[in-house]
Amino acid sequence: MSYAVQLLEESDDIRVADRRLLEIIHQHVQRMNGIVENVLGLARREPAKPEVVELVGFSAHFVEDYLVSHGIEGDTLGSASSLREANALFDPRQLHQVVTVLVHNALTYGRMPGEPARVTLRVSVEAGQPVLDVLDRGPGIPEMVRTRLFRPFFTTSSHGTGLGLYIARELCRANQASLDYVPTPGVGGCFRIRMSALGR
Repeated sequence: MSYAVQLLEESDDIRVADRRLLEIIHQHVQRMNGIVENVLGLARREPAKPEVVELVGFSAHFVEDYLVSHGIEGDTLGSASSLREANALFDPRQLHQVVTVLVHNALTYGRMPGEPARVTLRVSVEAGQPVLDVLDRGPGIPEMVRTRLFRPFFTTSSHGTGLGLYIARELCRANQASLDYVPTPGVGGCFRIRMSALGR
């Protein structure tokens, strides 16, 4: 379908109004392809291979890599921690996948109307557990939506697959970690990953 749409888009005989329809078809094909890829990824997901991840360094490197590979224009993405280091057990590739989903969502939805997104990765330790928060300065998530956030195929966007947060939570569970949405006072939202500390 995608290939056929691309061929039609190259035609000189397509009217302007019909070109808009081709754009819509192309968007929906991409969305369907994303759903299929996510479902296949779940089916063939490799078992987690947890190892020691130093979260303060991981967060800083993640931000650097993300800014190089994604154009975020006037938005900001940074990392913060009062700790020099915080070690956790997690499969590094899977942690990268989880944080990518959370940061993408924060940059997409975590903004006030007409304002740039401001996203921060914050590392801390609570009750002996390493914690990685993805914070935004958006309007937050309504309570009626929070209960369905991690359900497969639930989305509030016409372009989303509704699988990103579900897969992110499953990857966390595979690494003996948890992923939750934490309401924050005032403006903003927070997705929190609680991980296993060394020796647990």
